[in-house]
Order: sequence, then C-alpha cells, then structure tokens
Amino acid sequence: MKTQRLRLFLLILGFVSAGVMQPALADKEAPVITLIIDDLGYSKVNGERAVNLPGDVTMAILPHTPYSKHLANLSYKKGKTVMLHAPMTNILDKAPGPGTLTTEMEKAQFMQIFRKALDSVPYVEGVNNHMGSKLTQDTTRMQWIMEEVYKRQLFFVDSRTTAKSVAEKEARKAGIPAISRDIFLDHIR
Repeated sequence: MKTQRLRLFLLILGFVSAGVMQPALADKEAPVITLIIDDLGYSKVNGERAVNLPGDVTMAILPHTPYSKHLANLSYKKGKTVMLHAPMTNILDKAPGPGTLTTEMEKAQFMQIFRKALDSVPYVEGVNNHMGSKLTQDTTRMQWIMEEVYKRQLFFVDSRTTAKSVAEKEARKAGIPAISRDIFLDHIR
C-alpha cells in the first residue's frame, strides 16, 4: 500500500513538474495543473499527510467526518485551498456518507443539508462532488446547489463521475467559476 501511494505521489509530482517546467509559448497560455486530494476527513494521519504535501495542493474535505474541521483548519494555516467534497447519490446506490444529497429530496430539505455540509467545513472556497453520478445528471438539483455556491461566492469543480453530468454547465450558467476534472488518479481503480 505504501509503495502504491509513493508511486502515485511520484507520478503526480511528474505531472506537476512537467506542467510547471514547460516554457510558455509567447502566444499561448502556460499549462495549468491543479491537484485536488479528495475523500479527506476520516483519517487524521492520511489527512495530515495530504495537507503537508508540498506545493499548491487543494484539499477536498467530506462534511461531518471526525477530522473535517481539524484538516480544514490545518489546510488553511498551511495556505492550502479548502473545498467541500459534497456527498451525492450515485447510480450504483452506494452510500456516500453523512450529508448526502439525493434526487428524492425536496428543495427545503436538500438546501438545509447542503448548507449544513458547507458550514461543517471551515474556510471552504469551493465545492466538488463526492460520487454523484446520479445527482449531477439532475438539472434542477444542480441549479439548487449552484444558487448556494453563487450566494457564498465559491467555485465548483465537477468530478465528472458520469459523462452525463450537467454540473459544470449549470455552474457556468449561474455565473460561478467552474471546471471539470480531466484526469482521475485512483490507486483502487
């Protein structure tokens, strides 16, 4: 397991250094690589390791987890960007965890759960989806999410757990800075 993590870390460093060290052409923008470490909050040790990674690494923290507040505070102190890794329903019906947003919820309940999740992680600057292959296809509920994201002046990253996601499109329509992930590195898959 440690060897896999080290390989993944070195692979990521290779991507980061390749993107940073390439000279920009005069008529083109320099490539940008953003590294987001997600699923943080359940393990203090692994979370602290992630926060202590060198460079501009973003921490995506699950709400209502044993170490979410601690890791968000530590991330902030270390100058890292903090995101809410918002649990959302998926097509496999796996349980994403506490604070899960579902397609069955009415707006009042949905927004109450989302706001509590946002408030449970200090220093949040953005939101991305945890799982969510079902919910991110739901235009109405993604609009509800973007209403609150816009109100709080956050950004949104679509983890693209499905090609049918409307999350980035709805974020942009709402005037929210948004992007979708291009590469997903996962030692389990």
